Amino acid sequence: RELTAAEAAEAGRATSASVMRPEAVADTLSMLEEDGKAVYIVFIAELAGDGDKAPAQRWCAHSRSADKVIAGVVEGLNEHRDEVVVVEAAVIEAEWRDEQRPHPFSVSRQFSVRSLPVVIEWRGGRVGERLPFPANSEEAAVRAFFARTSEAARKAAAEAASEAGAALDASATKLRDVRLEATLDDDGGDDDAPAPG
Repeated sequence: RELTAAEAAEAGRATSASVMRPEAVADTLSMLEEDGKAVYIVFIAELAGDGDKAPAQRWCAHSRSADKVIAGVVEGLNEHRDEVVVVEAAVIEAEWRDEQRPHPFSVSRQFSVRSLPVVIEWRGGRVGERLPFPANSEEAAVRAFFARTSEAARKAAAEAASEAGAALDASATKLRDVRLEATLDDDGGDDDAPAPG
């Protein structure tokens, strides 16, 4: 069954890319964007496993490689969850590899997903910037992508830099105070000698 926009937008919920048509996903992303949020969709291999025999893991090696990095950066954006929405579109292996029937998101003019994983910014009702593999497996690149494309991510980065800068400024001020104090105390003479008089 096709998910409603409200269901797809439910926080922390992964959706199977096979459950929704590209047009429905576009509508959902646009609706989230209209709420004033920075919106992203991550097309990534779904988790698969043998239940008790093996832990679930992404069926695609590139997706396994990027998964923890993307998830870690997105987790860092959680304090801005009212401003940033990241939708995971889990792609089923059999559907992705079906040579008889191309995956709907790979042939979609709007999404044109040719490889996994890929992080896509949704801006102005359409696909904005993309962050493909291998860049999306590098934490610095993923952070830079979100910071470049999201006001909330820029705010978070600025806050972190500001806090680090304030700590550095405080240290520099203390160092200047120590140097100034040492300069004032250093009159070139013996502090224990009596003052001339």
